[in-house]
Amino acid sequence: MNPAIKYLLFILLTFGSSVVYGKKFDYSVISSRDDVTIKNKTLYTRTELLIQINSKEGEHAAEFTLYYSPGRKLSKLSAWVQDTTGQVIRKLERKQIKDRSAFLYGTFYSDYMVRSFEMKHNQYPYQVHVEYCIEEPEFFDISNWSPVEDAAVPVLHATLTLETPLNYPVKIFRRQIDPPVVDSIGKTIRYTWNSSYTHLIKPETCSQSLKDLLPLVSVVPFEFEYGIRGSFATWSTFGDYIDGLMQDGEKLPVSETNTVKALTAGAGDTLAMIRKLYHYLQDNTRYLNVTIDIGGLKPYPASYVAQNKYGDCKALSLYMKSLLAAAGIRSFFTLVWGGEIPRTIIADFPSQQFNHAILCVPVKSDTLWLDCTAKEIPAGYTSVFIQGRPALVVSPGKSKIVNIPCMNPEDVEVCRVFHYEKPVNEAMGVNLHANYKGAEFEEIAYLGSFAAREEKLEFVRKFIPGNNYELIDFSFSRKSADKPEIVIDARLTTKDELRTLNDRMIFTPPAVDIPAFGKISSRELPVYFPFPVWCHDTIRMAIPAGLSVKSYPAVELSCEMGTYRVASHSEQNMLVYNRDILIRRGMIPLENYPALYNWIGSIRAFERQNKLIFTSTHE
Repeated sequence: MNPAIKYLLFILLTFGSSVVYGKKFDYSVISSRDDVTIKNKTLYTRTELLIQINSKEGEHAAEFTLYYSPGRKLSKLSAWVQDTTGQVIRKLERKQIKDRSAFLYGTFYSDYMVRSFEMKHNQYPYQVHVEYCIEEPEFFDISNWSPVEDAAVPVLHATLTLETPLNYPVKIFRRQIDPPVVDSIGKTIRYTWNSSYTHLIKPETCSQSLKDLLPLVSVVPFEFEYGIRGSFATWSTFGDYIDGLMQDGEKLPVSETNTVKALTAGAGDTLAMIRKLYHYLQDNTRYLNVTIDIGGLKPYPASYVAQNKYGDCKALSLYMKSLLAAAGIRSFFTLVWGGEIPRTIIADFPSQQFNHAILCVPVKSDTLWLDCTAKEIPAGYTSVFIQGRPALVVSPGKSKIVNIPCMNPEDVEVCRVFHYEKPVNEAMGVNLHANYKGAEFEEIAYLGSFAAREEKLEFVRKFIPGNNYELIDFSFSRKSADKPEIVIDARLTTKDELRTLNDRMIFTPPAVDIPAFGKISSRELPVYFPFPVWCHDTIRMAIPAGLSVKSYPAVELSCEMGTYRVASHSEQNMLVYNRDILIRRGMIPLENYPALYNWIGSIRAFERQNKLIFTSTHE
């Protein structure tokens, strides 16, 4: 490149690193480069990064954490601080580098290590340049590359190169990135992708996972060797690889087999046997992650869990599979992307796209999905963590992607009854009885099992609409461990919901809880509800002596995405106020956002004006 042009490009990139489209950033990525090479069956990745720190608030970007392990060697690390003209200020010294064992969330033991260092400076702006190499003699994917370092931070220029032997076939998936430039150099083929990230994608209320929206290049080999030989040619061949990792892992100790026989004797039908064994799993094991060697994919054998009483999602699922097999019940190890907001699985790109393992258990004409890490949910309950998404069901020679059913409105229904007592100086006692299903059930059940009372207290406050109340007491209860429902009973005192005006009393019902959405003009992403929302409230309040209800509010507001209804009446001198809101699951395209926004606006407008007025019976 002409030196003058190269210098001009450097100046433009440096200037643009602090201001992009008129907005200033605490830090930005001037350039990033990943050079990936496959040579002698080993994967080498060289990373080079140039970051500009523009303020103290951006200094966290000058803190670096690099992971490595015996199977993932880190080498050739260098870093320096420079000014915006490229003049080096200081270089990284060995004494500034710290190595320690990696503490990964939920991990009991890992052979991963962390190498960390800081490259902070006291004059802004300044730039940090970092280079390092990763060497992997065994691998099952080649690159999952995005120009994005942080969705809230611009990247002015990013490059990925991939060099492979000519006789080494790979599969490539691209999203929002131009096709590569492809060159042949001797017996090597080189792919080069160039990209940037300057139109930032901001998370918005009820939007899909940003990971599904950001630019991406994913590269995997057709054939690989990672622990054992495997193939990404089809979902079936990948399933065969996963099944191969579990070979000889299902054998249980004799004592455990005898326990299975004792538990299921006289249990009746298959479903009853599954429930007994699932409860046994829940009561006698705990979730702990152990990552050693290929521990990210290979489950520890069932005998290990039987002896140690713990395991990660893969080990616990394999253990449960073995318990069921000992009872003569067939099940299938299954991979899924777990999370309240599902991630897209690229159906025509067989590869490792999952982060969780569960069991698929056919029962007559139905299918149960068992999450073996959850101690609080019933057998076969399809939680928000796994519902409504594709999963890879592993079966030798027959593995395939299937869809886990979505939650229906009745699966997430929340029913709350507020019983208001006779007011005293505009303050009222309230007894709340609330029955929760769905996401709230899962959260409360987990909290009820593990949290201290103070933590539960703060949690319960989040479930009570409004702020002008005092929480006096509360309790959790479940009718049955086999039902996905939990009840909160709470005692409150509330103010400001009732006020007197001359000879009238005006009551304002607690507001419905609806997410706050941005203006139509500012919305950029589709709206996504991964599961329905359905809440039914009943407010019961004694009509004060000598007063009557002036009018009984009623309304129905509907749109394609949901329905809001209010109806009220009197019943034995008791005001009964019913409110119901349903929001359907699914993706709402941006062009339909105005209808959703206006519907919610109509609900809020009604609730602002909605007052229950008690007047003198002589009025």
